[in-house]
Amino acid sequence: MWLHRNTFDIKKLFNRVVSVSDFITKKPRNRSKPLEIILEVTNFCNLDCIMCPRMNMTRDTGFMTLELFKKIIDQVESHAELVYLAGGLGDPLLHPDLGSMIQYGKSRGVIIGVSTNATMLNDKNINMLLESQPDILLLSLDGATKETHESIRIGSVFEKTMAGVENFLTEKERRDVDRPYAVCQMVYMPENKMEAGEFEKKWSAFAKADEVRLKKYLTLQGADNGPENSLDSESAKRAKASCILPWRQLSIGWDGTVAICCRDMDFKEPIGNAQETSIDEIWNSEKMMQYRESLSNSRKSELSICKDCAGIKSNVATLLGSALLDDFSIRKLLPVVERLALKTGIKIVDYE
Repeated sequence: MWLHRNTFDIKKLFNRVVSVSDFITKKPRNRSKPLEIILEVTNFCNLDCIMCPRMNMTRDTGFMTLELFKKIIDQVESHAELVYLAGGLGDPLLHPDLGSMIQYGKSRGVIIGVSTNATMLNDKNINMLLESQPDILLLSLDGATKETHESIRIGSVFEKTMAGVENFLTEKERRDVDRPYAVCQMVYMPENKMEAGEFEKKWSAFAKADEVRLKKYLTLQGADNGPENSLDSESAKRAKASCILPWRQLSIGWDGTVAICCRDMDFKEPIGNAQETSIDEIWNSEKMMQYRESLSNSRKSELSICKDCAGIKSNVATLLGSALLDDFSIRKLLPVVERLALKTGIKIVDYE
């Protein structure tokens, strides 16, 4: 079934509608619960990608404890529609307890997503992923040729990475399993967009590559490279508008630090810590409500992590989708919308 069962869950539907309603009516205190939890299980990484702010990271490196992970899951299991092990500045496959984390989340009925640079898809990790079966697996690859991929994903070895992804997709087909929902993704940027067609063709040929995504290139807080570093007049106008993410999402670092947004990857503007404070308290903390109030009243320029960000474009279509569709189904629909935007120029998702 294309739509996940959470789309039809009355309690979760109500939570989504309330979230959108509070955003539209500019309520700083959100009556809903967070729909999406972005977890940085580690900020260790084996690459230095050109669009990533990790090289400018100022905080300590570490691994989220299994105890903290379980504590977070236990607090959000009733309402979170996706717990995404992709936030922050590390690669989840470096975490020694990743398989246990995925299994625990799924045992509590939580939809689990994992994002990886795919350089560590050896036999052991392939088996772990196919045994624990996260609901969605994002395989971040940024080119169809060795020269392009390695110039963006600095530190990667093209042949080894591609072989690992191919082995994973082949083994998934051999075992005849549907999970994880595998997405082969390329960030669509000036350095690689000429290879987009070749990239799509290659990975679409694999039966168990469920989706091929050309992701919009976004500026990440603290990164040296990004498309929005010099906002034109239209982008600057959009940048003044509010953003729905603080009404939907919490981003939590490996040590429990919570940020207002997943783009604050260095957690420079923390709003609390999940080791010390409950998720419910953080969700409507004084600082979080101040952020929402500023965003709602066109004072985005006052927020250091928001002022140069074009944000998530909010219109009738995106708000309706946010209210009616669960987060996992939106994740599956997004690549289709992005391809439509690229091929037709429709401004549901702005690319260039």
